[in-house]
Amino acid sequence: MLLALLLAVVSAVFVNAGSVGECRTECVERNVAKIVRVHLKEGLVMVGLCSNGTVNDDGKSLVTPYVCDRSTGVWTFDRQDEEGQVEFTVDCPPPVQFPDELLATCPKSEQKLLEDLDFSFDQNELGSGQAIDFQ
Repeated sequence: MLLALLLAVVSAVFVNAGSVGECRTECVERNVAKIVRVHLKEGLVMVGLCSNGTVNDDGKSLVTPYVCDRSTGVWTFDRQDEEGQVEFTVDCPPPVQFPDELLATCPKSEQKLLEDLDFSFDQNELGSGQAIDFQ
């Protein structure tokens, strides 16, 4: 019980402050999810991001682990989190709505995001325009 209260207080302080180092809450919540747990470790901020997903009795919300390097402010899925994604039977708190202009200033990973990739296909890149035989 005491641990749950401590986590709630740490979470509230994190959310009210808005950032730890370069890690900003709006950059991981993105107007669609809410931070519900926070752990600070060395140069990292580790959070559980709650999103409502299921509508049946088996689970109403999903908490997904994310980690941020305090020096860069870049958030990524936390592959080393021991619990991974966890379902809960209570709804998530509503996310705070941040202006698009503020979200546009969030640091991005140096790896290209899926939305930044160019999937257009130029048939002339194949040379002759002939069909390719993969057999």
